[in-house]
Amino acid sequence: MTPGNRYTPRRAAASGLAAIALACGSALIWHAPAHGGMEIEDLLPPEQEYLDEDSRREQAQRIEQEREAARRRAEARAREEEAKRLREQARLEALPPGERLIRENCLACHERQDIARTGRSRLSWRGTLLRMQVFQDARLSAEDRRRLVEHLGREHPPTTGRVALEVTILVLVAAIPVGGFRTWLHYRRRSRQ
Repeated sequence: MTPGNRYTPRRAAASGLAAIALACGSALIWHAPAHGGMEIEDLLPPEQEYLDEDSRREQAQRIEQEREAARRRAEARAREEEAKRLREQARLEALPPGERLIRENCLACHERQDIARTGRSRLSWRGTLLRMQVFQDARLSAEDRRRLVEHLGREHPPTTGRVALEVTILVLVAAIPVGGFRTWLHYRRRSRQ
């Protein structure tokens, strides 16, 4: 027997308590009355001979009061949610346009910390956004893309190492067509000789 699977009285008591709690909880759930969409008459217990007319009327009034209180609570909850939504909307509108665009377009897929620690040049940000549009189907208008590039380039500039890497990549990318052209030209001259 492994040390983690030892039988102890404490574990036995805990598992027994868990089984009892599960059984009681499921019994409560299964036997709970459902009141959604029912009429008052449906909520009243079946006609009983010991209830006189006044008792039935009081019971119906209590049920109606409970339904009214539940309706008021639901309305208050809806008002609170609407107020919360309006506060969030006002907070978003107070943000600079670049931050708002990041929240609307980028944070659905990316963590804020990932964007914050990624420093790039404006050209690299432009390429990244184009890549997102082509391969990840990011929906950005040209104006939104321009604003995002400006904001990201200003707020998240590249480090010195990143600039060196980007320049090296640009030189290599520019050298490939030049080298290919020179190779083609060399073989063309040799074939004419």
